[in-house]
Amino acid sequence: MKSIYKYVIAYLLFSVTSALAQNSLIIPDASGDTGDTISVSLQIDNSDSFVAFQTDILLPSQVNYLAGSAQVSSRAGDPALSAEIITGHTLRIVVYSTSQSTFTGSSGEVLSFQLILNNDPGTYTLSLSNVFISAASSQNILTSAQNGAVTIYGPDISVSADSLDFDRTPLSQVTDRNINLSNPGNTSLNISRIYTDNPFFKIIGDTSLTLLAGNNISVLIRFNSQEKGVFNATLFVQSNDPDDPLVQFALSAIAFAVNELHTLNASGRSGHQVDVSFSINNMEPFTGFQFDLVLDSVLEYIQDEVALSARKTDHLTSANKISANRLRVVAWSPGNQPFTGSAGEIVTVGFLLAGLGGNYPVNIENVIISDAAGDNITSDFFPGAVTIVSPDISGELNISFDETSVLSTAATNYTLTNQGSDTLVIHSFASPQARFWNSTTLPQTIAPGTGRTFELRFHSDSKGAFTDRFTVLSNDPDENPFYIQVSATAYSPNSISIRDASAVLNDTVTVKIDVDNYDAFVAFQADFEIPANLTLVSGSARLTNRKEDHSLTAVLISEHVIRLFAFSMSQSPFSGNSGAVVELDFLTGISAGSFDLVISNAVLADAASHNILRDTQNGRLTVDNPTTIEPADGEQPENFALEQNYPNPFNPSTQIRFSLPKSTQVNLAVYDITGKKVAELISGFYNSGLYDLVFDGSRLPSGLYYYVLQAGTFRNVKRMILLK
Repeated sequence: MKSIYKYVIAYLLFSVTSALAQNSLIIPDASGDTGDTISVSLQIDNSDSFVAFQTDILLPSQVNYLAGSAQVSSRAGDPALSAEIITGHTLRIVVYSTSQSTFTGSSGEVLSFQLILNNDPGTYTLSLSNVFISAASSQNILTSAQNGAVTIYGPDISVSADSLDFDRTPLSQVTDRNINLSNPGNTSLNISRIYTDNPFFKIIGDTSLTLLAGNNISVLIRFNSQEKGVFNATLFVQSNDPDDPLVQFALSAIAFAVNELHTLNASGRSGHQVDVSFSINNMEPFTGFQFDLVLDSVLEYIQDEVALSARKTDHLTSANKISANRLRVVAWSPGNQPFTGSAGEIVTVGFLLAGLGGNYPVNIENVIISDAAGDNITSDFFPGAVTIVSPDISGELNISFDETSVLSTAATNYTLTNQGSDTLVIHSFASPQARFWNSTTLPQTIAPGTGRTFELRFHSDSKGAFTDRFTVLSNDPDENPFYIQVSATAYSPNSISIRDASAVLNDTVTVKIDVDNYDAFVAFQADFEIPANLTLVSGSARLTNRKEDHSLTAVLISEHVIRLFAFSMSQSPFSGNSGAVVELDFLTGISAGSFDLVISNAVLADAASHNILRDTQNGRLTVDNPTTIEPADGEQPENFALEQNYPNPFNPSTQIRFSLPKSTQVNLAVYDITGKKVAELISGFYNSGLYDLVFDGSRLPSGLYYYVLQAGTFRNVKRMILLK
């Protein structure tokens, strides 16, 4: 058993020792300036002894291995060494001991080799692969590998473009361009000189400067146009960039004399002549010119309407149409003399304008400005435009009047606007039918961008629906005439209405139903809603003297609705055009107030049995209480009280007093000996105080009556005698 324990303990110690062992291959970082040759180390930190090692190092393209430069350090005893590029940029290093001697020490350099740096500043990785650290047993004891990096220090010039085009520059003027110089390197870039090989191109600003790593600067280059021609030059930038010490840029420019033909904008009214002028701005003398005008359809050339300006000497001109929409204008000098001046109008061409308001292009082509040698010295030419100023009428295309009685005239306001660029003149605004007309005085002018309101009217003596259109005549070039559709409806004002009425309590009131008619009618029907406080006097419904041989039927179709129907067996019309046709008597009862008198289901029939009724109108009945009540003088009462009437007996009126110690709801009513309420004297909210009221019993028969006061929770009854 003891031997087993010893074996286990030894195995555990071996395992722990193996787990703690660290055997690493490391490439320390290295650096150098562009073009330098630097030394790079391989370092092994080891816990275990080793007799050989191998690794592949992937070199960046910015460095090259110096063949034969690999050397084993003093940590090796009798080493054998192999160092060579195997593929592309992969350096394979193999070191071993022919006698299986171990390397000395536990850390430090085991090998060095040299790299040649190129001229690309930056930091680049040295990548390890296929790493092997061999023990004497040929076991790979490697635990980790650490890549290294090489940093190349140096400046690096970079430019934003490889050429600059200054395009065209008029004589005596300059054109500026910029190039951007930057230093993406990691040391300062010293630019010792910036210059060109042509005196017309000049560097503006410093021509020697220093750019720190990562910085940039914009350099201004100016082309000075001093003589006509095409110029090509080279820009040079001299610096300490190791691989681009002299950078070159191509420069190009065109210097020209300004000899330009301009089309001047013009405007006019359609139907009138407009003159379009052309000007030439010239740096060089010219003796003649030619150009083609591409004509829009709104422009019609007026024959022989072409004239040179005062800049001519012995010059002649002509204008001829060479196609349907192309006019060629030519000017020349029989004596080959130059035009005078260096700027200004040179020729004017006349056209007839015919079109709608708006802007129309005047394009020119095939432009020639000729010098005395017959060369075309044109540098540029520019089109123009002709503006036709004209009014533009606008407005709603449909108008609808409200329904209108044949006895009335309908009116509406209608607005016309001018959306054009010239004054709009309205000469006529009329309708073929006399029913529709414009009452606004004409002519009317409307300024551009504004509007004008016209008062339009409609009237018809006969009922019906009518349509027509207004015709507006104006100076609008394309909307003349301007049409507005119009519609209206005229109706006959035939109506049934109930007159307002008034009465007092326990009274008889007559309610009158009126017919106002424009057309003759022979019969009518209506349902009259009887207010709950009214009682119809039986048999009181009657026709008025507007009847002829008409008969009236009055039937209660419900408790509170009576249907009235009047007709003529001979189809005779009712007489007159207004006034009552039916009267009814009602008892008002004991409730005061205002009550609606409502009519419904009304029909007004003509001889053809057509319902010609237009509308109905309800009425209102006001029932007043003849009893008067006034606050009485005296001290503030302390208790509720109802006093005996005075005088008693009475005929026909008597006074009743009651007391209220506080504000409350009050009702005072009169009853006969059967308990029937015959009068309600007051009902409402009253403030505290003494009150006197006068009761009029003229409509009641003689007898014994009771009057009852209910004030809040207080109730009291008194007797009184009416003696006639």
